[in-house]
Amino acid sequence: DDLCERAPSAGLEVFSHRAEPGTKSGIVALTKPGVDPKLIQAKCREAGVIVNVRVGRIRVSPHCYSTEAEVTRLLDVAREVRS
Repeated sequence: DDLCERAPSAGLEVFSHRAEPGTKSGIVALTKPGVDPKLIQAKCREAGVIVNVRVGRIRVSPHCYSTEAEVTRLLDVAREVRS
């Protein structure tokens, strides 16, 4: 929930369906319009954040062991990446 709530502040759009109760998933798909998701993936890995790209979207699997600092690092990287 934290990642999805904060994603727009980094220019990311949440693609995952989360509108109805019971439809949330532990996997979150994100897009940043106009930016190649593979570029974001590469920059995240440089920063020690592991994300993947699936179907043209950034795929994140936040877990209860993911810290707020790790989510912030992902968002900081995504914020800096431009096309």
